[in-house]
Amino acid sequence: MQIRYHDAIIMEFDPELWLRIKNKKITAHQMQILSELGRTRSQTKAAANLKISVPVFHRHLKSLIDKLGTELVVTTPNGTWLTTAGKNVLKIYERYFEMLKPEESIILCATPITHNLLLETITRFETTGKKYLISINDDQQNLKALYLGKADLVIFDDPNYAMDFEGVKEDKILALDIFSDTLVHSDNGPDYIRYKYGAQRLGFRFLEANQKRYNILYEVSDFKHILDSGKSFFINQSYATNKNFKISSYSDAKMLQHPIIAVSINPTNEIRNIVAALRKRADAASLGIRE
Repeated sequence: MQIRYHDAIIMEFDPELWLRIKNKKITAHQMQILSELGRTRSQTKAAANLKISVPVFHRHLKSLIDKLGTELVVTTPNGTWLTTAGKNVLKIYERYFEMLKPEESIILCATPITHNLLLETITRFETTGKKYLISINDDQQNLKALYLGKADLVIFDDPNYAMDFEGVKEDKILALDIFSDTLVHSDNGPDYIRYKYGAQRLGFRFLEANQKRYNILYEVSDFKHILDSGKSFFINQSYATNKNFKISSYSDAKMLQHPIIAVSINPTNEIRNIVAALRKRADAASLGIRE
């Protein structure tokens, strides 16, 4: 049986971090020993806080020191202190451990194509006192954030990135069209500059389907650079309209029409309300027609 990514994601996980140092595996429990010792500077207090006996604490600490072959602590009449090596190991662990903590804010991911729509929509939710973090990146990076549990909602420019979420019950995965967008095709010859955002894949597939030869010079994030270059390109109609760029399309708009899709894994009622508000806002702004 083939398991898709989301089949695993919709299950609940409790990740635990371990480090490999000098080809030795350092467990989370061993790092807790070092962390508590660094905080209390007392082996007796650290053992009590971890609810283990002092001899067991000593054994775990010695095992960690033996593994690394480096003195991690110094014991004095005034207590036990971490050495520079001990502090460095603990700092590395805590940095990665921090990445595993769930965000207190609700994370909403978009691209420059849908950034303004998201900002305009989320304002009324922010007035309730809720905290939101808006992340702007390309579809590929936003998809990774969704898979890693670092995004509560992602708005995809390219519907291809949402295909893996089709056919799943809406209580597990919410995948809804926000509006229908169109790629504007500016044809200034065979040399193209690829914009980093939007459903660029569809544009170049369109050229191939029409047996039109093309050459992608490079990819950039700054669309004004593309405009000033005089080269050929594709850009979302909604983005061009929002930025007041007047661009005529060389190709039939219907051939380059595609949905902008919002996806959330294990969506809350709040996320559902945000998606509904996004669709309503898109309609009010006449960004497109959902079929």
